[in-house]
Amino acid sequence: MKPGATVSGFASRMPLGKFNDDWFRALNLNAMAKGLKIGEKVKVVAD
Repeated sequence: MKPGATVSGFASRMPLGKFNDDWFRALNLNAMAKGLKIGEKVKVVAD
C-alpha cells in the first residue's frame, strides 16, 4: 500500500460492482486482521 491509499480506493477499481468492498476484505482477510501497512501487498480482482 502507498501512503494515503484506502480500502475503498483499492476496492473501487475492481469490476465487481456493489460487492467490491466485500471482495477486497475477503481476499485480504489476513492483512486486514493485522492492519494494512505501507508497502504491504494486497490482492485485487482485475478485469
